[in-house]
Amino acid sequence: MKKQIVFAAPFLAAVTFVCNPMFADDKAIDTSGGNQSRAAEVRDPSGAPASVGQAANDQSTDPVRVVGDQAGEARVAGAREAGSKDQKCAMKIADVNNFEIQAGQLAQQKAQSNEIKQFAKMMVDDHTQAQQQLQQIAQQKGWQFSQELMPVHREMLSELNKLDGQEFERAYLYGQVAGHTKTALKLRDDKTELQDPQLKQYAATLLPKVQAHLRHGQQLANADEAITAGARISGDQDARQSDTTTTDRAPTDKVPSSGGGRPERGAAPAPGAGDASK
Repeated sequence: MKKQIVFAAPFLAAVTFVCNPMFADDKAIDTSGGNQSRAAEVRDPSGAPASVGQAANDQSTDPVRVVGDQAGEARVAGAREAGSKDQKCAMKIADVNNFEIQAGQLAQQKAQSNEIKQFAKMMVDDHTQAQQQLQQIAQQKGWQFSQELMPVHREMLSELNKLDGQEFERAYLYGQVAGHTKTALKLRDDKTELQDPQLKQYAATLLPKVQAHLRHGQQLANADEAITAGARISGDQDARQSDTTTTDRAPTDKVPSSGGGRPERGAAPAPGAGDASK
C-alpha cells in the first residue's frame, strides 16, 4: 500500500501540472517578475492603471504626435534635398572654374595675339580667385570637389590642344563666348534658386565678372559684327521669300479679256456702254 502511494504521488503532480498549466506560469510571474510588473505599471489620465503596451499604443496613435513627426521628417528631407542641389551646383561651378584656368593657361602658350594672351591671363586670375572663394565655402560645409574635369570640359580642352595659330585663337574665343553666355544665364538663376545663403551670395558676386568676361570675349571675336551680319542675312532671306510668295500668287479678282473688248470682272462700265441695248 505504501508503495502504491509513493508511485501515485508523482503521477498526480504531473496530472495537476498538465491540466492547469497557468498555475505554473502564475507562480513564475509572481516569484520572478512581481516587482518589475508593478514598477512598469502606467496610469491613464483618469487615474486607472494601464499596461505598458496600452500606453505605447496610445502615444503611437496620438494624431498630434504623428503629424508633428511627419512634419519634422518632411523638413529634414527637404533640407537634405536642398543641400544636395546646392552641393551639385557648387561642383559644376568649380568645374567651370577649373576649365577656365586650364584653357587660359593653354591660350597663353598657343595664342599669337597679345590681346588674346591678356584676355587668357585675366581668365586664369579671375577664375583662380573665384575657385579659392568657392573652396572656402565648401570646406565650411564639408564638401569636396574633384580636381579632374568633367568629360565635356575635358574633351573641349583636348580639342583645343590639337589646334594652333589662328585656328586655335578662333576656337578659343568662340568657346569663351558660348561658355560665358551659358555660365551667366546659370548664375542668374542660381542667385535666386539656391537655398544656401553663402552660395547665393557667391553666385551674385561672380555673375558681374562673368558678364564682363562675356563682353570682352565678344569684342575679341567680333561677335557684334557676326550677329549684325546674321540678322542682315536673315532679313534678306525673309524679304526674298516675301517677294517670291507675292509673285507666285495667282490673281483671283480679274478675268482675262477675250478680244472683244469685254470689261474685266468688277470693272465699271465704259461711258455709254449701258445704252447699247437700247
